[in-house]
Amino acid sequence: MIICVIGVSGSGKTTLVNEAEKKLDIPRVITCTTRKPRAGEKDGTDYIFMSEAEFSETKLAEKDRYHGHGYGTPCWSIENALNEAKKHGRNSAFVITTAKGFENISKLYKSTGIVVETDLSVIEQRMRNRGDSEKSIASRLSGIREEAARNRCLFDCIHMETSGNLDRDIKSFCKIVSSIDKSIEKEREK
Repeated sequence: MIICVIGVSGSGKTTLVNEAEKKLDIPRVITCTTRKPRAGEKDGTDYIFMSEAEFSETKLAEKDRYHGHGYGTPCWSIENALNEAKKHGRNSAFVITTAKGFENISKLYKSTGIVVETDLSVIEQRMRNRGDSEKSIASRLSGIREEAARNRCLFDCIHMETSGNLDRDIKSFCKIVSSIDKSIEKEREK
């Protein structure tokens, strides 16, 4: 099962997935992008950084353009993460994606979605804290309201509103993920 984690830029979805990955030993599908790495990002860990040519030649379960850059989920990366999950006795893997990405991945793989919702002022501050340029922040904020409204229309997903307390949010997210992973195990036992 692919657990698609959906949220606007700066919503905290990557932090929640990274923490849950460590605490629950559930692997993350590494997605790809054509944008340049941010400070501290590592190729193959945070994203698979690709040229436009590599991006267009890669078999992707989903892809989109966001602020002039390609983003997508390579099918081989999904298979790698699912195989890694099985090695650790897990039934699922995370992928961080968009609403459109969730819809496309769900056509190819058994999937569920968790929508991470966060207050706009918190998102803006997170972008500043991670070093996004003022131009990037302005550009991203202009589309966030529309994207958040689309995400709220994903009725077949679990919606989680962050509290602003990171420890509490991680515990809530891990509880949701654990229940999903356990329900898959129960389903298999039938």
